[in-house]
Amino acid sequence: MSRHRRLLIIAPLLLSLLGCALGSPGTPIAEPSTATASAPIVPVNLDLCSLLTATEVSEALGEEVVVQPGLQTGACTYGTTTSAQPKSVGVSAAQGDQARDLVQMAASLGLLFGRDATSQQIAQDLKDNAASMPLEQVVEKANSLLAPLGYVYTPSGTPDNPTTWGWNPLGSGSMHQVREETYLAVSVIGLDEAGARALASKLLQLSNGRLPAAFTIDLAESLRVEFTVSPPTTAPEPSPTPAPPANMTVWVADYQAGRVARVDAATGMVLADIQVGPQPMSIAVGENAVWVGNEGDGTVSRIDPATNQVVATIPIGKRGFLRLAAGEGRVWVAACLDKLVAVIDPATNTVIDTVPADACWNVALGGGAVWVPVGERAVVHINPKTLVAIPAVFVQSGPSEIASGFGAMWVANVNAMTISRFDPESRQVTATLSTGLDKAKHNLHGLATGEGQVWLATSDGVQGFDPETNMLAVTFHAVSDPWFMTTANGFLWVTTGSADGIVVLDPATGDVFRRVVWGVAPFAIAAGP
Repeated sequence: MSRHRRLLIIAPLLLSLLGCALGSPGTPIAEPSTATASAPIVPVNLDLCSLLTATEVSEALGEEVVVQPGLQTGACTYGTTTSAQPKSVGVSAAQGDQARDLVQMAASLGLLFGRDATSQQIAQDLKDNAASMPLEQVVEKANSLLAPLGYVYTPSGTPDNPTTWGWNPLGSGSMHQVREETYLAVSVIGLDEAGARALASKLLQLSNGRLPAAFTIDLAESLRVEFTVSPPTTAPEPSPTPAPPANMTVWVADYQAGRVARVDAATGMVLADIQVGPQPMSIAVGENAVWVGNEGDGTVSRIDPATNQVVATIPIGKRGFLRLAAGEGRVWVAACLDKLVAVIDPATNTVIDTVPADACWNVALGGGAVWVPVGERAVVHINPKTLVAIPAVFVQSGPSEIASGFGAMWVANVNAMTISRFDPESRQVTATLSTGLDKAKHNLHGLATGEGQVWLATSDGVQGFDPETNMLAVTFHAVSDPWFMTTANGFLWVTTGSADGIVVLDPATGDVFRRVVWGVAPFAIAAGP
């Protein structure tokens, strides 16, 4: 959204949720009433999957798709089955109060990134007054909350059939229409904007012809999410002569404010507050520096830990979705909108080469190699000396977060709701760890290793897996909305999408040891000197 996300750390799940208001399939659609105008119209329980068929979507997309109503949290979703670049189409519809609930549910995710005073005011207005607002006004206000995620909305359609087109440069588009109390939307992921818009327009028109006059949808109580807004905290001014850390330090990026905090891992004190590029969403520590991927302008900031100053800003490519890893004498930047991994020479602070990486999600180092999750199931191996890349490991559906530890590589599969463990030497999957979570109700976020566990942040809490048994060992619920994690000074450090900020947990008990209040939207986090 996630992951990224966010989600930012942010993956197809979040983008689909934002591209189309939420719903879930119900019972089959009834035939529209043919009663006279004077007879009352009885709402039918609408099966959202009846608005489009898999055959129709396949023909319009030009690729085979299957119906995946549980793949994403809402709508009825159709996903490709064979393409290297996953594509999906979602359709959603609702009326009256249900439409207001669905629209606000999607828009509430925008507050993870846009916690400024204006966004909070809009969110509070919706929470208090949506029931009495015209549905069209609710949708317009909700759309404005998604601006921090890059969504741009433009009028579309014709005067007799007005629609609105929303596009996110990460590759998610949605076309929706509002007619009195009826909301209808079609979202598309995995195409360029022109292709997504044309496809959404065609399928929206087809779906519109099948809407009954009055209907309801099955909306699980778990999907009724209210806005949670909190005033932004004031970031401290940077110290001109920061004190040296008592132990190792933790580096945290504030996505909204464009800043990085250096936190003493022993005391929780913010030692420095450093301005970087817009929308920093990834941090890597290595090669004698701290490297920050700025999604807002497609650059990487290099911070000198000796001075806490940005000493170089390195242009990479398009805005959006940069993930970083540092090691093997280089800095590796997964620039996924550019479909490549950029290789930075830390001696010159320049990009010296690139490696093609279509449909990539992340990058990590381990076992003397560079690993990049791509597409629906693959992890690509890059030789750091020759830069030869090959699809070397095939995991379960939706590989996104990846980490190294305990002599293995670990990949979080956001669609399968599992973790794949593979040996970097043999390139074989040696275990598949189950989260026990339902894809329709939960999301997977960050992944980290340390303090004797493999840690996974989920919408249900922080899970810890024993690398000896490959079994789920603990689940901590003390953190609300955990996102990214690192281990430092004997503790588990967790950033959140809530007012909790940065939470420090005892890895043995899950008790909150400390809270570090800093910034507006702290997400990316890494430990280092």
